[in-house]
Amino acid sequence: MNCDPYESTSDDFSELAENPSPGIAVPRGTTIGGVEFFSGTLESATSVVLRSVGSDIACSFRLSNAYCLVEANKSPAYMKVLNGAGCTFPDGAPIAFLLNRATNRGAERVRGADLFRNVIEQGQALGVRHYFLGTTDVTLQMLTDKILSKYPRALIAGTYSPHYGTFSSADIERYAELVRASGADIVWIGLGSPKQDFVAQALSQAVQMPCVAVGAAFDFEAGVVREAPDWFQKFGMEWFFRLCQDPARLWRRYLFGNIQFICIILLERRRSFTTLKRNKTSRRSVAFNERGPSGE
Repeated sequence: MNCDPYESTSDDFSELAENPSPGIAVPRGTTIGGVEFFSGTLESATSVVLRSVGSDIACSFRLSNAYCLVEANKSPAYMKVLNGAGCTFPDGAPIAFLLNRATNRGAERVRGADLFRNVIEQGQALGVRHYFLGTTDVTLQMLTDKILSKYPRALIAGTYSPHYGTFSSADIERYAELVRASGADIVWIGLGSPKQDFVAQALSQAVQMPCVAVGAAFDFEAGVVREAPDWFQKFGMEWFFRLCQDPARLWRRYLFGNIQFICIILLERRRSFTTLKRNKTSRRSVAFNERGPSGE
């Protein structure tokens, strides 16, 4: 998942995080670094998204990795969005690894590009109408052509390439008008996190339909950006592939961001250990008081 095609901070959109709708009930997972992640497989994540189509309830889906988690720990507004209505999928090998350690449920990484393809493919039989919001007009046309070539029965209701920079409530209303006029059932957003996650939440409330923030899925599927080979993905090395592609832009994020991520996880573990130790001490104290000093 590409987290920064456009430079911004989550604080630019703090007003869009206010008053989130209750959304549709979806399964949640385990909290990692303050963010509650979906704990399941790619197929179960696909089912969750497809079930939300036609619900007429605001529901946003985020695909977040270690970078997004670090940003959320810097911004209460962004943390609120990631834990808000809808669901946050683990789009990162480290997150999926930690989920498995915590739950033993066989949680998988849910890549934005894979989720995008799955929903497009399985949505053909259901007549799902898709709207693409993000990237450039040229890429959107290439994406549309590629989708219709691979999935002939896919229905693309419309596309729109927004301006660069920050977004306002007026922009959200403009997008909402376009989506409503198109007759779409679901909106896919590729603007880069944290921006796309704020937009997905606000837009889903405006149009009362699922909005999925999928990052670089548009660029991958359109063929504009080369996707990491399967074996890089399998061994959790997609970050290294991306770093080799764009070292000047990404080296700082991966160096300092990964250190911050590790610190967040270690601090969380320390707090959990301290709480567990305190609870054990408290239980022993209660048991001692009930028995009395002589054990009677």
